[in-house]
Formats: sequence, C-alpha cells, structure tokens
Amino acid sequence: MNKNTKIFSVVFFVFLVLSLVFVISCKAEPSLDSGNSPEVPRDPDDKTPGEGGSGITDPNFVPSEKSGVMLQGFNWSSAKRGGGYNNQNRSPYWDKWYKVVKNQSDAISKKFAYLWCPPPSATDTASSEGYGPTELNNLTNCYGTEAELKAMIQAIKPTKAIADIVVNHRAGSTSWGDFTNPTWGVVKGSNYAVICSDDEGFTGEPSLMGASSKRGAADTGDKYAAYRDLDHTNTTVQQGIVDWMNNVLKPAGFVGWRYDYVKGFAGKYVGQYNAGSNAEFSVGEYWPTDGYSSDNPSAWGNEIKNWISATASNGGQKSKAFDFALKGAMNTVFGNKGSNIGNSNYSLLAHSSNLMISQPEDAVTFIDNHDTGSSQAHWYLDPADVGTAYAFILTHPGYPCVAWQHYFTDAQSGGYG
Repeated sequence: MNKNTKIFSVVFFVFLVLSLVFVISCKAEPSLDSGNSPEVPRDPDDKTPGEGGSGITDPNFVPSEKSGVMLQGFNWSSAKRGGGYNNQNRSPYWDKWYKVVKNQSDAISKKFAYLWCPPPSATDTASSEGYGPTELNNLTNCYGTEAELKAMIQAIKPTKAIADIVVNHRAGSTSWGDFTNPTWGVVKGSNYAVICSDDEGFTGEPSLMGASSKRGAADTGDKYAAYRDLDHTNTTVQQGIVDWMNNVLKPAGFVGWRYDYVKGFAGKYVGQYNAGSNAEFSVGEYWPTDGYSSDNPSAWGNEIKNWISATASNGGQKSKAFDFALKGAMNTVFGNKGSNIGNSNYSLLAHSSNLMISQPEDAVTFIDNHDTGSSQAHWYLDPADVGTAYAFILTHPGYPCVAWQHYFTDAQSGGYG
C-alpha cells in the first residue's frame, strides 16, 4: 500500500466513524426533516408538507417524501414455506405478516417515505413468498387477506406503499400454463399465445402445452425455469399488466412498483408499464448474472445503467434500479458472509460504476435484501460492518433502502424476523 492509499484509507475511515455517530444521533434519519439537503435527489412533483421542524422528536412530524428512504416491509421468512398447501390445511407460518407490519405502523410512518411491500397477488403456495403468482387480481395470499393488506397500507400513512411486481412470469393454476383471474386468453391445452415460445412448459408438459401450436414470441430476456415466461411483446400481456396496476393495485393503495427479475424481459416494457400506470416510484431488481469483480466493477455498473436507459426508450417512464454495483463494492471492501475479511480498497465505494456516484437520481442503495440476506443468506454483508455500511448509504446520494431484519427485532416481527 503506497502512502497516498494509506492517507485515503485513514481519511475515509474517520469519515465513516463521524457519519455513524451522526446517523445514530439522528436515529438513522439524516435528511427526513430537511427540505434543502444538496445530497438528496429531488422529484419535481414532491409537495409533501411538514418539512423543517425538529424531526422525529416532534410528535407532529411528517416525513418528507424527498428523503426517499424506503423500508423493505418483509423478508424471506415473513410467509415462509412449510405445512399445508391448501385452504383446509394452512401453514402455521402464513396469514400473519400484514398484521405484523400494521403493528409497527407507528414506527414506519414516522421514519420512512416508502414501504416496499411483498408480492400482493395470490401465489403458488409452493412458493409462498409470492414469486409464483397465479391469480393476479386476487390480493389474498400467504401474507394475509386483501382486507388486511389495505388496512396495513392505510395504517402506515403518510408512508407510501410500493408493490413488488412479479410480471416476468406466472404460475399455472392446475397445470403448467393455465392462467386464471385473469386468463389473458389462455385456453388449457389449445392456446398459450401469451407464453414465450421458448418456455420450458412446451417441452415439460407435452400433452397440454406441447400439443398447442398457439405460442408467443421468443423471450426478450433471460429465461426463468420455475414458472411460465410471459411474452411481453403481446399486447394482451401489456394491457393486462397495466389494467392490473390501475384497476387492482392502485385502488388498494399502491403508488409505485418494485419490479422483480427485470433481466427476464426487455427494459423498455418496464418504462411502458410505468407510463401506463403513472407510477410515482419505480425500481428494478437487475442483479447481473456474472460474479462481481473488483478488478472490473464497470461490468456490473454498465449492465445496470444500460437497463435503466432501456426503460426510458420509446417514450417510456424511466425506472430507478437497485445499486447492485455498490453492493458488490461494499461486500468486497467490508467482507461478506461473516468473513469479516474485506480488501479495504475504499476507493471502490467512490467508483463511477456505482449508480450512487454516477447516476444518484437513479440509485436505490441497500445493504441486504430478502435474497442476499435474511434466511436465504446468499450474499450478505459481514454483520460486523452493517452499521458502518448504513452510515455510508444514509449520508450519501441515492434512495436508501433499509432491510426489515436490520431495523426490527425478531420479537417485533412476530417471530418471523
């Protein structure tokens, strides 16, 4: 390590320590009570009252939407798998989560601009977390009932609800590709025009899907083997998604979308769906397939930036993206999976590959989520450095997202924390 690198490392470490002290003193709200922070991206249509004042110590405090701080309102254990798979034998882990969140609504409403809610639709209960949607229009699922969902969204106000949108794929109801509520024109055994022609269902179910000549176009993104990939070039799919957003999700109280697995279809369709639903907030989960390389961080950064640009093409409404490039940098610098061994190359945190640095208005920064951390624990930040990492993202540009399990205890989560 040369002299300049040593000096940079020392200065950066001092900065992080001071930032951590600042965040703790503000209860992790560096900008919620300020309307003029130069480091917080602005939306021109933000008109939330209650800026200024004394912050969360004021009992009449209303969080500013301009802070952009979002809480992930669930984790991988919030409706975890286990037990029965039908209404007569419900799993003991299901039907509780919306009530858990509502019980914490006072803390949420005072601290966060947005709550990222779990997938809202009925799901294949073998994937009780919600990522195998069956009936899109049915908002009762393994997290709770439609009424409980709406009550939760009302309880967290003025915090706004963001729905986890799973539109890359759908699950069949009784077979691989029979859709219900809505059907989108699917006729079991004869018409699968809304399903991509290269989907696994056409070979995996030869007597039904495989026997049909009515198939969609080839997939516009990466394939997803677990469920049926939707043909987003099909106008029935396009209109069906926008109708679902406008006529089912928005009336339930949602104002924006977190798009799941956006690698699975072309980014321009996200922009189209944003425009069609007039989304207030949109963020895509673009997690590059190849491993993060600290020797070539731009590989991830450019891939994510290209997706963001695609959402704004053809008159689409641009989406933000989770800053997985910064996540890779933090895991490298601080260490991951409990290793507590990082490379201490703090310059990676200031690299232009990170959305936070080069496109802060498009960056949703995060430490961990339901995939990287929680009970899946695929790629989590070393626990010893979680506090330091939050000090970093909460005092820097972007829209920080806080993981549920980093904010609430297991007891506060009803034992599902």
